Amino acid sequence: MARTRNTARAPRTARSAAHAAPDPAPAPGTSPVPGSEAGGKPIGFLQAAAFQWVNPKAWVMAVGAISTYAAVAAFPLNVVIICALYCVLGLASSGTWLGFGAALQPMLKNRRAVRAFNIAMALLLVASLYPIFADSLPPSAR
Repeated sequence: MARTRNTARAPRTARSAAHAAPDPAPAPGTSPVPGSEAGGKPIGFLQAAAFQWVNPKAWVMAVGAISTYAAVAAFPLNVVIICALYCVLGLASSGTWLGFGAALQPMLKNRRAVRAFNIAMALLLVASLYPIFADSLPPSAR
């Protein structure tokens, strides 16, 4: 007797149907990767690293540091020292941002907490301008 193969498929479950559904639209306040369809993947590590070559703040900082601190006599050595310092300080700065972000993430789960956090950060940003404006005042007005 020949064995027949069962070709009947199991009914689709909610889970398998969800996997077949198209990706949802991006969340409000987020933007897709330029040149991709809405809801695309965020840029990867190598793409982000390549993007730094067109980052104007990085260019201003690099040119400013080299022109200010690299002496003409020992120029190649000074450039290496400045690059090494930028790498070490950049990693430390990024690590600090990552640490604070990871620590704050559990606290910022609802809209109200995010709003309060954003207001507090905005007030701190405005308060950080005081020393700049205070320096521009005449000594008698301080």
